[in-house]
Order: sequence, then structure tokens, then C-alpha cells
Amino acid sequence: MSFRVPEDWIVSPVPHRTDVESWVEVEREKWVTEGYVQLCLVPGENEKPLSLFIKVKGYNKRLTAENWLLKKRESINGKKGETLEDFGFINVNGHKASYLTYKKLRKKFLIFGGEERDRVLEVFVKCDKTGRTMFFEVLSEIPGYLDEKESLNKLLRVFSTFTCH
Repeated sequence: MSFRVPEDWIVSPVPHRTDVESWVEVEREKWVTEGYVQLCLVPGENEKPLSLFIKVKGYNKRLTAENWLLKKRESINGKKGETLEDFGFINVNGHKASYLTYKKLRKKFLIFGGEERDRVLEVFVKCDKTGRTMFFEVLSEIPGYLDEKESLNKLLRVFSTFTCH
């Protein structure tokens, strides 16, 4: 899997946050079909990093971009402390992908201390060519980062460059 980011961004893996359980070979390329990886993205204009978690599962015929988005929206609307912000569809390597952003409440120091609102972007992509389903989650602790349409669109443009086959 590869993707492009703006020139002033930094991308680095998070140590010990990678696991490949199975893979498939398609046209002499190996693609992970079960596993996960966590990356750190540092947008050029911000000092705090964004956390990108990628989880890959086997192909699910019944799960589509539309019904994933519907289920995810219902899940967020039913949870205390989570607020749905934006949602829609993008094109990822020829596949219809769905995304949504929301805010979730987090305690600073487990029980004690104040609360903070993290911003989350989730993207769902299903690739029939490699037989896998991919879930992406970007967590931002940067106040207002995903609230700004420009920042969200920049991140969605990065997702549209992902190669899945």
C-alpha cells in the first residue's frame, strides 16, 4: 500500500504497531489481507502529529460503502460523548469509499482531570481485486483541525491517492 502526502508533511511508522497475519499475491505484488499498521502523520503547518491507524480484513461481500456509513452514523449517534460532524464519499483507486468525521470525548487522565474532544476521521474502502476490506482512522488532538474544511479536504485528497492493487 502506498499513498502521497504534501511535501511539507512527515510520515513515520509507530514502532511495535504493525502486524501482518495473511497476504495474497496479485500480479507479482503482495497485499496484506489481514493485519494492521499505525503511522504518524505530521502536517507541515502543525506541530502535533495525527495518528493514522490502518486495519485490513478479508473481503466482506455484504459490507458496502453505503451500509458501512449508515451503520457507523447510527453507532456514533447512539454513543454518549460522540458528535457526528461530516460524512460523504470519495474515490480511492477506482473504488467508492465512504468517510465520516466526528468528535469524541476523552478523559485527560483516565478518572481525574478534565475532558478533551478528539477529532476522528474514518474511511472505509473495499477492494474486490485483492479481496480485502480496509478501515482507516485518523485521530487528531489538534484543536479545530478536522473542523476546518480545508484541512479535511487535504486529508481526503491524501486518502484518494492510496493504492490498494
